[in-house]
Amino acid sequence: MIQTRSVEQRLLPRNKTDMDVTMVYKDLPVNNCRTQNIGFGGSFVSTPDAALPINAPVKLILRNKAGNPVLTVSGDVVFSSDKGVGVEFRDLQTEAYGPLLNLVYSWPQGSSSAPNPVKAIKTFGR
Repeated sequence: MIQTRSVEQRLLPRNKTDMDVTMVYKDLPVNNCRTQNIGFGGSFVSTPDAALPINAPVKLILRNKAGNPVLTVSGDVVFSSDKGVGVEFRDLQTEAYGPLLNLVYSWPQGSSSAPNPVKAIKTFGR
């Protein structure tokens, strides 16, 4: 069954991405999760082992191919289906914007083509 909190409305870009994710719900890890896409406002995460309710608070820990965490964000489930959940990020910390920029625009970590995260934060805050 598909559940949604609101009609999908994205003001910012999303990037198709396939990353290992540990999703934490009620202090318990939800394993075998993968990102399908990510943007500045949220991510769609496949959750083959669990269906989560709308408005459920979760924490996402995105990992690189080596298994190291590259981004940890908190959010709320805004869409839920048998294929996964849409998570809307909340309370993004300043240090999350650099890794998030790299993921959304597919820039390698430390790339010289990546913009200055501080400038990007000021731009998105307008």
